[in-house]
Amino acid sequence: YSWLEKLGTNGSFQRRWFVVANNCLYYCAQREDKDPRVIIPLEGLQVHVFFLPFVGVVDCFFFVHRLLG
Repeated sequence: YSWLEKLGTNGSFQRRWFVVANNCLYYCAQREDKDPRVIIPLEGLQVHVFFLPFVGVVDCFFFVHRLLG
């Protein structure tokens, strides 16, 4: 669990409380929130780390779902 920043649809970063548990990534707007806003299942995903120099963000990551077939 930790505070991370996510890129919002308006192009700005938003601070969110993230928790990894039960093979899922959960995030809430506040640490005290009882129910997560989003639950991201992690099974079958690949994580890619990259750098965004134009906004000064050092460690970013995104998920890629591997299609079966």
